[in-house]
Amino acid sequence: MNNLLNEAASSNQIIQMMKSRRVASIDYAPEDGITGYRYIEIYAYGTTKAGNPCIIGWLRNDYSATLKSGRKNDAIRWRIFRIDKIRALKYATQTYDTTLKFISAERPELNLNYRNLGSVFYKIIPDNEPTAPISDIKAAPKTSPGELPKKPDGDTITTNK
Repeated sequence: MNNLLNEAASSNQIIQMMKSRRVASIDYAPEDGITGYRYIEIYAYGTTKAGNPCIIGWLRNDYSATLKSGRKNDAIRWRIFRIDKIRALKYATQTYDTTLKFISAERPELNLNYRNLGSVFYKIIPDNEPTAPISDIKAAPKTSPGELPKKPDGDTITTNK
């Protein structure tokens, strides 16, 4: 199984960014595409269908090769960012709005069921506090980079396939 975290991003840091609605500044190194900083609003944290730890975010800046590809879906700013490709994760000064009214108008085509993820550990629901669908991660002990988060009963969180 892939490690859930890398040295640059811990589960607690990702969840705290989501709770505080703080924009994340990530140094991202995709296998193909433009390496560099992206400013994103994080809406979900989980795994891809292939089991790779990831976050779903709204890309705020234009630092993505796919934005200009000409393909309809690439023009949409929703992105899945694999955790193992994030070289640095920092808080930006901006916050973001997660009301349903704002998301419907300004962040179109958000799939609130996150069907494109294999598992969801934590997500933002518009007009509500973020929720932890698998377990109450905030009740779990803090994790260190490279350590898997734990459920409140002490078991390691695993992916649902």
